[in-house]
Amino acid sequence: MHQPEEWRFTPPKGDLAKGRQAFVKFECYSCHQVIGENFPAPGGEAIGPELRQMGPIHPPEYFVESIMNPSAVIGEDRYRGADGRSKMPSFNEIMTVEELIDLATFLKSLGGAHIPSPRGQKH
Repeated sequence: MHQPEEWRFTPPKGDLAKGRQAFVKFECYSCHQVIGENFPAPGGEAIGPELRQMGPIHPPEYFVESIMNPSAVIGEDRYRGADGRSKMPSFNEIMTVEELIDLATFLKSLGGAHIPSPRGQKH
């Protein structure tokens, strides 16, 4: 069976505020810095890339794949473990599809328009 030529993976629209909540829930800040946000600082040296720079250059599908399959694309060798795979852990057993889509929406928003934090502060 052939897929239609115009077919492309397109996740549904996510919720930005819920995506920020997922970022906190899964403690993504423990490995990723987000310049301009007031998340706790990564422990020691950040293990993963800074994320504010990623939003403007990647589509939401990239973030979905990076979370579901962290070893699909590894930008720099410093993000690889001794086994050659990504140092990023898998969240597939504990993250819902809705949380995944919302988190990708939040990551895509970084570097763009500022969104209010839950306390009403601008980021």
